[in-house]
Amino acid sequence: KTTVVETAVPTANSQPFGMTYDSAHNTVWFAEDNAAKIGSFTATTGTVTITEHSTVAGGNNGATPHMITYDGNGHLWYSEGFAGIVGEYTVATNTAQNFNLAGGICPTPGVTPTTCSGVFISGIALDKNGQVWFDEVQHALLGSLDPTTGAVSSFPLPSSSGPGEGVVVDGSNNVWASMLYGNKLGELPAGSAPTPTPTSTSTVGVTPSPTGTPLPTLPPGPVFKKWYFAEGHIGKGFQEYLTVENPDPVNQCAVTFQYMLSSGNPLSF
Repeated sequence: KTTVVETAVPTANSQPFGMTYDSAHNTVWFAEDNAAKIGSFTATTGTVTITEHSTVAGGNNGATPHMITYDGNGHLWYSEGFAGIVGEYTVATNTAQNFNLAGGICPTPGVTPTTCSGVFISGIALDKNGQVWFDEVQHALLGSLDPTTGAVSSFPLPSSSGPGEGVVVDGSNNVWASMLYGNKLGELPAGSAPTPTPTSTSTVGVTPSPTGTPLPTLPPGPVFKKWYFAEGHIGKGFQEYLTVENPDPVNQCAVTFQYMLSSGNPLSF
């Protein structure tokens, strides 16, 4: 006879939901959908000892962890349902931060992005490039978050498909989603172009990377026609490359490379 061993979660009515496993430390992590916490325990037979981590950045807009996944490098990522948020928990420092996605999912053209109504971030997965993938149930979207820049890309699914908790990324970076209401499975091939162009999101507890300084507008006039470059190190198979760009979209330009050999006879091409 098979016996199921149950262990009560310390917080009453916490409604544990998504789960993930850290094989390196034999640790199971789970999200508490009604408590703004994540929990963990060492996987063993019999009852287990649960530790709750209340530092999850929940409570903002009713944010509570829903689905959860582990990146293998000490970070847990979790969706936060109707709050329109994806959260990251760092195990070593016992700290968490939120990434607000709603403004990147459905921004208002021409003005500061505004939060969508009825957003629900559900399934969550990671690809091998460090992108965080999620599905949004109410607006039928797949989305990705770049944690470094805070940029959000969205990929529309068929209307009323109702993607649920099922999102996975395979070894080739294809994204798979379960479309709950459409009774179908969907695949987003690796390298698909987002719709619309990725938008930087506002974040809670995160400062987005600053944008680069625009290139200056140079006055018209002559520029240097001869440039000298050091040869660089050539040992152990090292190869040096020079890249030349013509910024003029209409007129062509002629370029000659001259390699100054130690023999004194230059090589031109």
